[in-house]
Amino acid sequence: MGKHKSRSPSPHNSTSRSPKSNSSRSKGGHKHHKKQRQHLSPGFWNKVGAGWGHLKDKWHKSPLTEQFKTDNVLQLVNRKTGKALRLTDFGEIDCRGEKAAIHDEQLHFIVTNHGSNIISLRSLTFPLAKDKFLAVKSDGKLHFNGNGKTDESKFRLHETNDHYVTLESYAYILHHIAAKDDGSIITPKKVWEKTKACHFDVKYIGRHQNTPAGWKVMT
Repeated sequence: MGKHKSRSPSPHNSTSRSPKSNSSRSKGGHKHHKKQRQHLSPGFWNKVGAGWGHLKDKWHKSPLTEQFKTDNVLQLVNRKTGKALRLTDFGEIDCRGEKAAIHDEQLHFIVTNHGSNIISLRSLTFPLAKDKFLAVKSDGKLHFNGNGKTDESKFRLHETNDHYVTLESYAYILHHIAAKDDGSIITPKKVWEKTKACHFDVKYIGRHQNTPAGWKVMT
C-alpha cells in the first residue's frame, strides 16, 4: 500500500495573497479618503492664489464697487437663490428676502468703507443698535453682532467677470458669505471657492442720514 504524501501549502494560493491584497486595498482606501479631505478645505496654493487676488482687488475700481461708499444703503441679492440677504426681526441671517420689497429694512445694509475695497455692513433691521454688523468670527460662522471696528466685521470686495460681488472675510482668508438653494446661509469657512452661491447682485437703495428728527434713508 503506497504512502499518501501530504501537500505543502502553495506559496501562490489565496491565503498567502490575502494579507498583501488587503494591505493594498487599505492603502488605496487611505489615498481615496486623503483626496476627499483635500477637497474639503483650501490648500497652500489656494491661499497663495487668494493672496494675489487680494492685491488686484485692493486697487480695483468700477461703477459696481463705487456703490460701496460709506453711508450708502444697499440690497444684496444672491445669484443662486434670486433672493436678498437679510437679517430678520427674529435675529436670523438668510437669503430669503423678496428683492422687490425695496422698503423692507430687513433687506437693507449700511456700508462703511475702510478703503482698498474693504467694507463693513450694518443691518437696518434694528436701526438704533450700533452693534449689528455682519461678522465672521473664530468659529467660522456668520454672525450679526459685530461692532464694525474689528477685522471680524470687515469684508473684502471682489468683482466677478460678469459683475457680481463676493464678500470674503477680512479676518479669515477664503471664508465667504454664501447661500444654499433654500436660502439658508452656508458656514463661511466651508465656502472657499467663489461659486455662484456667494455671488451677489447689488441694488442701491439710498443714503443713510441722521436728521434732527432721527435717521432716514434718502433716495
